[in-house]
Amino acid sequence: MENTPEAVANLKGDKAKAEFVNIFKQVQRLKTQLDQHTNLSETETQDIEQTMPADTQQAFKVMYLETAKQLQEKIDKNEAVIPEVEQLDFEFVLFASTVVDYDYIMTLIANYTAQEPSKQTMTKDQLIRRFKSNANMADEHEDIEAYINTLEIGSP
Repeated sequence: MENTPEAVANLKGDKAKAEFVNIFKQVQRLKTQLDQHTNLSETETQDIEQTMPADTQQAFKVMYLETAKQLQEKIDKNEAVIPEVEQLDFEFVLFASTVVDYDYIMTLIANYTAQEPSKQTMTKDQLIRRFKSNANMADEHEDIEAYINTLEIGSP
């Protein structure tokens, strides 16, 4: 299996999904620690970005949140789950962002619709990934995504 965010959707069984949740939670914890270091050199910062580009990390965050939500729903519905799933601590706080809030998303949407197609700096997919990588608004993901998909560049 490839090491890509898209491959997460192809994980077979709850055990593999629980393993992904635990591993990516560790990755996110390490990334948070790295982000707290203000004395990193430019080279170190570039090395970190090369190891896991921001877009890739964001895509993995989306897959983490979707996978965790699926597993959490099984637990909430009292479905029979394997011990690895029962013992999961999803630590959604690791995936909450103070940067992504309603005002931020509305600003991104306003900027997206106000741009001329030739000056577009963010695609719809990037815009959707940006807010889906945040656990703060998990309940609103589908509504916001549906709204964004109706938008046209340059049509406020």
